[in-house]
Amino acid sequence: GSNLLSVQTLTMLGFDKRDDFLNVDGFVGCEPDLLMDIDTTPWPLESNAFDFILMKHVLEHVGESFDGFSAIMQEIYRILS
Repeated sequence: GSNLLSVQTLTMLGFDKRDDFLNVDGFVGCEPDLLMDIDTTPWPLESNAFDFILMKHVLEHVGESFDGFSAIMQEIYRILS
């Protein structure tokens, strides 16, 4: 399995699928490897599973509250090895 994670947004950038990455998106039309709402925590990903996370134009669109944003940051920390 890949230890690279690409989290995309609901914009056209979500169609930027990366080889050797687990491509995650909340929009089914992007045909991600894993359909996931980043705002819903905990994420269905193993702890310490990824060496690298690529997030393009993501964090400014998520976590409407401080607690929501903090939960997302905690998930990023949890899944990084």
